[in-house]
Amino acid sequence: EGKGLGNEFLDELRQAEAIIHVVDASGGTDADGNVAEIGSHDPLEDIVFFKEELNMWVYGIIKRNWRKLERRAELEGDKIERLLSEQLAGVGVTEEQIKAAIFKSGISDMDNIKSWGDEDLKNLASHIVKRSKKMIIVANKADIAPEENMKALKEVVDDELVIPCSAAAELALRTAAKNNFIQYLPGDTDFEIAHEVTEKQRKGLESIKKLIHAYDGTGVQEVINRVVFDLLQNIVAYTVEDEHKLADSTGRILPDAYILKIGSTPRDLAFAVHSDLGEGFLYAVDARTKLRLSEKHALKDRDITKVVYTR
Repeated sequence: EGKGLGNEFLDELRQAEAIIHVVDASGGTDADGNVAEIGSHDPLEDIVFFKEELNMWVYGIIKRNWRKLERRAELEGDKIERLLSEQLAGVGVTEEQIKAAIFKSGISDMDNIKSWGDEDLKNLASHIVKRSKKMIIVANKADIAPEENMKALKEVVDDELVIPCSAAAELALRTAAKNNFIQYLPGDTDFEIAHEVTEKQRKGLESIKKLIHAYDGTGVQEVINRVVFDLLQNIVAYTVEDEHKLADSTGRILPDAYILKIGSTPRDLAFAVHSDLGEGFLYAVDARTKLRLSEKHALKDRDITKVVYTR
């Protein structure tokens, strides 16, 4: 009772294209967020609860005006996917996503929406959530999680990617690097101790080193990369002014990186830098091959480009 996702949180979700769901893989946090004994709580319960809340949220929006949508579809001949996309516009759901959700939902009589009952609408809502709110599960505290918890998370959670993670280890490494005790950059799968440390510090760092060797990092940077590049389908593109030295006018090497959608063009990149560059765009040059690129050329991840434009 009283448990659920708050309205403020749901309002934030309306704008989200992807969800990073962090769970305590160690089972050391109970359903109410209180500290508990390691292994005493099943993190799978948190995942199931969160998904059910999301599904019921979307179902509630659909159900609210369902009879009205039904009548409009019948009297005006509008397609139900278009009507639902209008109803769910504030949730960030597209008509194409609803089409796919209806097809995948397995509703027995798709063409006769009058026959759709509450269970059909709940099933449809779950498929809409799955397509419009891409999710990644972060199994935090992987360093102290019981092995059976990590195994269960990887085996039971379907569709979503589960990434083992230790935010505490990442924080410790960044703090140590900031104080010049180690050489480490976010995402590294190893580090070197660059400064004299106490025996206690050395043991702590060696323990973290075992963790990042086991999981190919602390997981924090991998989560960010997976969401930005895999779930949201973006690329990184670099701009330079000197395509021979890969530098800007002051000599800085690869000074700026821009995150763009897959399929973006050199003109899109120009607009990302500044509207003046986009409006005055003439062509671009691939800094690696030195070949001229047309404005319709699809950029690839990590392309380095010089934009030529009129002032």
